[in-house]
Amino acid sequence: MSGSDGTDTSRRPRRWGRWLLKRLLGVAVVLGITFLSRVFIERRLFYFPDRAVGPVPLGVEAVRFESSDGMMLSGWWMPPAGYRASAGPMPAVVHAHGNAGNVESHAGISSFLTSYGFGVLVFDYRGYGASDGGRGDLRRERLVEDTIAAVRYVRSREDVDASRVGLMGQSLGVSFAATAAARLGDVPAVALVSGFASWKGIARDHAGVFGTMLMRGGVDTRDAMARLGATPVLVVHGTADEIVPVHHAERIVDAARSAGVPVEQILLDGARHNDAPEMHPAMTDGMAAFFASHLAGD
Repeated sequence: MSGSDGTDTSRRPRRWGRWLLKRLLGVAVVLGITFLSRVFIERRLFYFPDRAVGPVPLGVEAVRFESSDGMMLSGWWMPPAGYRASAGPMPAVVHAHGNAGNVESHAGISSFLTSYGFGVLVFDYRGYGASDGGRGDLRRERLVEDTIAAVRYVRSREDVDASRVGLMGQSLGVSFAATAAARLGDVPAVALVSGFASWKGIARDHAGVFGTMLMRGGVDTRDAMARLGATPVLVVHGTADEIVPVHHAERIVDAARSAGVPVEQILLDGARHNDAPEMHPAMTDGMAAFFASHLAGD
C-alpha cells in the first residue's frame, strides 16, 4: 500500500518495530553492564578476605556449621573465662566481623567479652578463612544468611542459653548484624560498632556522586532499624573514624529513634576505625554493661 507521496506505508510498522527492538536491547545492555559493575565494585572494594588462618589459640574451639544454602562456615568459639559446665548454660554474643582478614584478625575485637561472662562466636562469612566459597559468593544478602546461621548455631549449643544470644556487628558486619536481627525478630540485644548507615552513603563519602551511582542499595543498617521493634540497640563509634565517618552513627541512631527502637549511643572521643578495644575502656565497659543488662538470666 502506498501513501499520498508514493511511499510504501506497509513497511513503516516493521521499521518502527526494528527501531524499538534496537532501543530495548540497548537499554538491556546498559542495565546489564550497570548491574555487573555494581556487583564487581562491591566485591572488589568492600571485601578483602584472607584464607590463611593460623593455629587455634589455647582455650578456643574451632567450629563448623551450615548456612541456609548448604555452605559450610567456620568460626572460633571462645568460652567465658573460667567457665565450668556445672554453672549451667551461658549467655553468648555472635560477632559479625569487618571486611578484611578472617577470624584470626578479628577475634581480639570481641574476646574481651569473655572476661565478663559471655561466650563469643566470631565466624567467617563464606569466602573468608576456612569457610567454604570464594570471592564470587560474596553478596551481601548471602552474608546476612551466614550471620543468621551463626546465631542459630550458637543457640543450638548445649552450653548456651538459646534465649540469651546477642549480636555484635563491627564495621562492614554492622549491616549484616542489624539486618539479621531484624529478620530473626527475637535477638535480645544488638551492638553496632563503627558501622555505616547505608551502602550508598558510605560510597558517597569516599567517591562522591559517582560512588552513589555505582553502589546499589539494600541491606542498609538504617532500614533494618525500622524492623527491629523493641530490640535494644547500642551504637558505638569513634569521633575520629577515618573510614566510616561518625555521622553514620548519628543516622543509625536517628533511624532507630524514629522507629521507636530503644537505642543507646557511645561516642569514643578521638577513636579511629581500627583502634584496639582495650584503648577505649568506655567501649569495653559500655558494651559489657549493655549485654549484661539485656542477656541477664532470670
